[in-house]
Amino acid sequence: MPMPSPTRRGLLVTAGGVLAAAVAPLTWWGLDRRDEPRRNRRAQDIATKTPAPAKVPASVMHVIAHADDDLYFMNPDVLATLGPDARSVTVVLTAGESDGRNFGRDDPRRTKGAPDRAGFTGARQNGARGAYALMALGDRTARWKRERLDTRGAVAELNTLIDAPGVQLVFLSMHEAGMITAFSRNSLRALWENTLPRLGTLPAKGGLVTTASSFTRDSLLETLTDLMGHFRPTLLRTLDPDPETSPQGPDHVPTPDDHQDHTAAALFALEALRRYQEGGAPGRPPTVVESYRAYCNAHWPHNLGSEGFGRKKKVLETYGWVDAWDCGDPIGCGDRKVGSNVAVYNWAESTYPRYPGTANWTQAGPNGALYSFAVLDGQAVVWATGADGSWQKAATLGGGLLAPRLEVLKRGDGRLQLFSLRMNLAADPAAQRREIVTCVQNAGGSFGSWTSLGAPDEADPVAVRETGSPTVIADGAGRLHLFARNKVRSLSERVQNTDGTWQPWRSLGGTEIQDGVSAVALKDGRIEVYASTRTGIARWSQSRGGDPLTLDSSMPYPAPGGPLTAYAEADGRVALLTRQVDSGRILLYRQSAPGASWAKTDPIDLGGQGGTGAPAALRVQGVEGVLLAHRNDGLGVSVARLPSTPTGAPTWTDLGGKSVHLPAVTADAAGRVLITVLGPDGRMSSARQERAGAAAAFGAWTQAPIG
Repeated sequence: MPMPSPTRRGLLVTAGGVLAAAVAPLTWWGLDRRDEPRRNRRAQDIATKTPAPAKVPASVMHVIAHADDDLYFMNPDVLATLGPDARSVTVVLTAGESDGRNFGRDDPRRTKGAPDRAGFTGARQNGARGAYALMALGDRTARWKRERLDTRGAVAELNTLIDAPGVQLVFLSMHEAGMITAFSRNSLRALWENTLPRLGTLPAKGGLVTTASSFTRDSLLETLTDLMGHFRPTLLRTLDPDPETSPQGPDHVPTPDDHQDHTAAALFALEALRRYQEGGAPGRPPTVVESYRAYCNAHWPHNLGSEGFGRKKKVLETYGWVDAWDCGDPIGCGDRKVGSNVAVYNWAESTYPRYPGTANWTQAGPNGALYSFAVLDGQAVVWATGADGSWQKAATLGGGLLAPRLEVLKRGDGRLQLFSLRMNLAADPAAQRREIVTCVQNAGGSFGSWTSLGAPDEADPVAVRETGSPTVIADGAGRLHLFARNKVRSLSERVQNTDGTWQPWRSLGGTEIQDGVSAVALKDGRIEVYASTRTGIARWSQSRGGDPLTLDSSMPYPAPGGPLTAYAEADGRVALLTRQVDSGRILLYRQSAPGASWAKTDPIDLGGQGGTGAPAALRVQGVEGVLLAHRNDGLGVSVARLPSTPTGAPTWTDLGGKSVHLPAVTADAAGRVLITVLGPDGRMSSARQERAGAAAAFGAWTQAPIG
């Protein structure tokens, strides 16, 4: 079949009309190439009790470095947004050719024989197709349509799942770095840093692309921007742009605990999003971002329960060709380096977002209205309720390229104040900047300009990239306390005095704390701060209101599976909600009395419905007990009422919905609990109690206008 000429003004599509017209200068054309054969065998379930796929008008884009990155580090979240009616495209930047030997860890041939890098690339792509067919249709043998894709750089390959045509894969097949952390002159990292003019491609053996080519930095960014313009993602999932580091070698040089391809892929994705957002294509939906930690998962407690991990493991084993299914391709039907050793690297048992955030992003403002905040297209946006209580169109507050989460504080005068981590991307590593920024609501309800508060390690362009998500609280005297994890994984604080001036950043100590700290204000004007660590729980407290916070390392509890939530009970005691390692169950620890030291006691097991992330707790004035909410295995919201004297697990109700980040929980002026989520469709939705009171049911989810 002759290849049509590329056009700079639109898309040429296959005769079947797989893709709609768009302004992106990409060209698709079909070649007479076999589809993946379907075998007569029973469809495989991913796991028992798998949540039904959500039928949401979402367009999800994954930009990853290697063919298994999303399966290892983004699942089970990917599964929860896939199904026969899903719209999902996964863009794999590198060939992932490794040493070209497709053998398991214990196979003696792994270190012998001639390498076949193009063959291993093709086998990994076969594995990815099988994994996505299983996730979307429950049938790893489902057929794919394979086509060539002309981009601004090299020719790529587009794969479309025939029975779920909204599920697609794009393989750009650039060479991988070949080294995890040591600088490679021929890598995505070198391309990002502008020290490499072009990065070549490695066409997969047996694939449609047979001629090697290359991408420049600009052509790769243009290609990703074009893909965004075409697929119009409402949710962009990336890897970690700023991974943790550990001092290594005799000079104790900070070295990233991640693959350099992962980091570069994330930076390219975020920069492309910035360009896509600035392009302002008419009618395009907003994009919400979620970034995931990768190799760093190995260093932190497991946060997936048995069902979440079981589904993830089944998908990885399909990618790893454990079932030895014959796909009809002599190069192999999966990545035997993964094979049945899914858990050997300690990566698969966890799924950690890079920016955990808190559940306070919906709040009541000074005028009685409710305000809900999110980051869309890298910019802060706000929805407010009108006189009739309904959500008005979103307004953009800007802020720069912000990390995906906002921290919202209700000040003593009732006004709201926003905090976020701003990302200033740059090709030169010395020019990379990260800073915490803030924006204060005016008396009339509008918001002022953004102000930079710097970061704990702002003088070091490498260390500052490890800045954690901000947490803020006001003490009894009206001072603001801003907290963020620093480069050595301890806690840093910056305090705003009552006259509005800010003190310098200072370290509060702590060892190996997990990102995502929780602060609580007490009746006597004191504040306390709690954080999960690698081995337990850390606490910072004041002897009296206004005193400096000091570290208490005597907390006698095991390490939680992720960030925790601290809240004050009605009698003044502090309570901690954590997730149990390897189960995801929610545990409750309580002080024996207000201000008392924490004694070693068994937690109260509150159960829950799976999922990851810190639970939310809300105490409503005049209502007995506490309302609990958490994101469950299906990305929906589960709620329960916790009595004042809990003795066991409460009854949990799955309200449904789809939440990319943590759901927010607040109460309206009538005392009705309101839950808000930011969905994979890029829309904010809310569910409100039908009336005030502990036993009141929640109404249906309603979407707020986009803007």
